[in-house]
Amino acid sequence: MTINGKRIEFSIGRNVTAAKWSAEAGKMKGQSEEACSVNKHLDILRAKIIDIQMECIHA
Repeated sequence: MTINGKRIEFSIGRNVTAAKWSAEAGKMKGQSEEACSVNKHLDILRAKIIDIQMECIHA
């Protein structure tokens, strides 16, 4: 994430092995319960970030 020209990285507190991760898609591979849970969590975080971004743009 970049804010005011500064890059910020953070962890969501979940670990995924490299073999189960799709860097291209930015999410966990497969349809397992674990993959669905992690991907849903990522989708929720992305939506929250977009909401915050929109608030900042329209403020």
